[in-house]
Amino acid sequence: MNEILRRRVLATVAAAGLMAIPALGDGPVDVLVDLGVDEGRAEQLLERWQDHHETSEDELVDILATAIENQAPPGLLIDKAAEGLAKSIPSSRLLPALRKWGEQIAVAAKLAEELEGEFDTEGMPMQSVVLRLHLLRRSRVDDAPGSSSPSRHRMRR
Repeated sequence: MNEILRRRVLATVAAAGLMAIPALGDGPVDVLVDLGVDEGRAEQLLERWQDHHETSEDELVDILATAIENQAPPGLLIDKAAEGLAKSIPSSRLLPALRKWGEQIAVAAKLAEELEGEFDTEGMPMQSVVLRLHLLRRSRVDDAPGSSSPSRHRMRR
């Protein structure tokens, strides 16, 4: 449905009192900005998404929003998404990877919050602490006995 027709339908339905018209400013950029993402970075990321992928950015925004709502630092998520776009990773691989990354970073962020004040971070920004905790946690999992991680396979060769 083209945009003009969609707006007419929404206006007619709203005039009949069946529903409220969604705010025109509630686009994907606004969703990310409301969650703490820098507006310029959000715009750039979504423009690059549209340039590289035929699919809507809705799933990307949903993945990022979910992770941010679960305490993942927005900067780390935007950086990872931008990296995937720069490498021209197809959305069928990029979106699941971003979902997993977001979940892992959110866990590290919660851990960082729980441990805040328990160790000296030497003035390190919270985003850096979260990333280091994530890497430490991941390396411990990768080095666990019976792990099938690629790093363990490389060491055995």
